[in-house]
Amino acid sequence: MHWLKRTASWLLGIAAVGWTIVCVAMIIFRHDLIYPFRDWPSADRVVGLPGAAVVQMTADDGTNVLAWVSRPNDTMPVILYFMGNAGSLPSNAPRLAELVTAGYGVAALNYRGAGGAEGEPRQSALISDGVMLAANLTELTGSTQPPVIYGISLGAAVAV
Repeated sequence: MHWLKRTASWLLGIAAVGWTIVCVAMIIFRHDLIYPFRDWPSADRVVGLPGAAVVQMTADDGTNVLAWVSRPNDTMPVILYFMGNAGSLPSNAPRLAELVTAGYGVAALNYRGAGGAEGEPRQSALISDGVMLAANLTELTGSTQPPVIYGISLGAAVAV
């Protein structure tokens, strides 16, 4: 019976050390776990989104930020689109193309660091870039209607 207690103690100790290593690794690599989109295709040209253009804006900190923008049909609003953390705008093109085909305008932000974009992704920067895109929406799309704000995964946090 004594060997059973000793074995259980060893197993518990090994599990505790393993769990500690996992937790420390998650803390060290948290940025890469939240923003894993470095190697995705570049958004410096529009792919798979008819009628859209690449718009470059300069953030307050001097970072160049890219967005894909298309104008809506006369009666349709613009979808202010914030992607998730898995990809860049080219990987979101099929979803965006569905919206454009339905007549919506689209203003989609490519996050800093996504697909070779300038800068480092940080929560404050992504939110600031989203606010900048929203503030310039009428000028970029020609639409005066209130936008429909649409965020997926990480983009939901930016949208809120």
